[in-house]
Amino acid sequence: MNLTAAYQIKSTEAIQVNLEFFLEYLFDLWKVNTIYRGNIQTACTLLFQHIVHSNQEITLTASRQNDFFILSIAELTPAILASFKKHYLPDEAKDSPTKAIFLIQKVCDEVILKKTELILKFNLGELPEDISGEPPEQIQKQEEYTI
Repeated sequence: MNLTAAYQIKSTEAIQVNLEFFLEYLFDLWKVNTIYRGNIQTACTLLFQHIVHSNQEITLTASRQNDFFILSIAELTPAILASFKKHYLPDEAKDSPTKAIFLIQKVCDEVILKKTELILKFNLGELPEDISGEPPEQIQKQEEYTI
């Protein structure tokens, strides 16, 4: 399944509502389950809270390629892109922008930086890990009893 949808928006306070409607539409259309919906919406909410004050126009492209849900955010400022170059550890996430970037890095399976573009990839074929990097407790217990 290879599907793509593009959405051009100006990063203002109203972006959050429009973004939620856009993502919900795609989740229903592309049959994304609720676990992944939460991770994708969390990453998008945190990202757009991070960039909303820049008042710039951005292009959001969402695509579904087999088991991957991919969000590409184009025309970002160099400062915003630079903030994603470092992979943060939990104890380094002290201020709000760093916490947001840390959480985005944790809920995404892959974060890719290009010249003016940020790409967030979510593997819909795998269960997500919790914030500590450990598999969810149900999976750990299941592995304990597997022979």
